Amino acid sequence: MDAREKWRGVRATDTPVSLRFSPNLVDRFLGDPKRLSFLFGRYAFAAKMLADCETILDVGCGAGEGTLTFLQDTRAHDILGLDFDETLIRYASEDLTAAVLHARWQDAERIEFKHADFLEYSARGFGGISCMDVIEHIDPARSNNFIGRLSESVTSHGIVVVGTPNGHAAHLGSEHSKLGHINNFTPQRLRDDLRKYFSAVFMFGMNDATLNVGHDHLWHYVIGIGVK
Repeated sequence: MDAREKWRGVRATDTPVSLRFSPNLVDRFLGDPKRLSFLFGRYAFAAKMLADCETILDVGCGAGEGTLTFLQDTRAHDILGLDFDETLIRYASEDLTAAVLHARWQDAERIEFKHADFLEYSARGFGGISCMDVIEHIDPARSNNFIGRLSESVTSHGIVVVGTPNGHAAHLGSEHSKLGHINNFTPQRLRDDLRKYFSAVFMFGMNDATLNVGHDHLWHYVIGIGVK
């Protein structure tokens, strides 16, 4: 069997699904493709932290691409993606869910997407919560309320993973980021706010898609893990 024939055999295993990019992923991909690795690197870390959780809530899931990471890397039998952006949730509920049903039908019943504002949604009893790139968009006056709701939504000993760009590096952000990021967090601020609601807090940093445990002023991205 020659190399081309082997390659045709590889291609024959491809899933025959056509999936268009979500509205907010198009700009990331065309403008700077490596940004996709940042998104999935953050979710990969969150999935490792939530690997043993049986139920997972993804707060501010957007179009749901990152939420799919929990299908592959956790044992969760119920995964709920929540977002207040109706257009993005429609994509997740229709386009993305249809593709999952076709490509990995055995997992399709494990994941669901809902259009809702987390601050107004009654969420209780989750073993783990992921909240990536959300809190910087929350009105600063509602920050404590938001983190309190995260704590209320997990079970005893539940795990919450919160990720946000580092406030120390806010001046390096794009104009797009500066427009939407109204609530910047330094590592110390995120640690202090999480400690109000969780019995244990662990802090990590990322630069691009790489974990960084060095000086926290040099992190581009901050991840706080709260244990109820």
